[in-house]
Amino acid sequence: MNKLLSVFINSNIINKNIINKNIINNIYNYILLLLDYVSNIPLIIYGSYFYQFVITHNFMYLYFCIYLFCCDIIVKCIKRLPYPNILYKFTRRPNGATKCDYLSRDTKYNSNSPGFPSGHMVSITIFSMYKIIEHIWNHEVYEHKLIGSYILFHIWLIFIMGIARYYKKCHTLPQIIFGILFGIIGSLYWFIYFIP
Repeated sequence: MNKLLSVFINSNIINKNIINKNIINNIYNYILLLLDYVSNIPLIIYGSYFYQFVITHNFMYLYFCIYLFCCDIIVKCIKRLPYPNILYKFTRRPNGATKCDYLSRDTKYNSNSPGFPSGHMVSITIFSMYKIIEHIWNHEVYEHKLIGSYILFHIWLIFIMGIARYYKKCHTLPQIIFGILFGIIGSLYWFIYFIP
């Protein structure tokens, strides 16, 4: 009787462990799917600005879309620079990087693929910082009761993109931080030189 009871208890524990592992795997897969959606935000920005241009015929929307695209090309060129041996490891993607492009395709990257800086972070930071600066510059700060929420939303976009890029092992923390810095510079450049 004791043997039968111990077999039942042990099999029940094993089943609970299997169920717990399945639940954890399902949660992990849903988180990765959510992060894939977050990684698509730059494409949504491109599409929405192009759509605004088509609807309103305001060329500033098209110019901003082209500017983001040019910044993305510059980031790709920076990633391809021949870095000295001291910086080589710093500029490479982490081991296990997967689904790192804008479409989150199931592409695996080796640890020698370039990842400095994060292009996603540059794009989302240019967009978010530009929207914040534009909002403040147009004196909507004083007219808009939800200015804090507006700024926090755009900072949250940057933050959630950083989490997505780090969690998916697409970039290291320094690559994400430098992507944010390049994005801030890019948004200031856009605002200073392209906004009348």
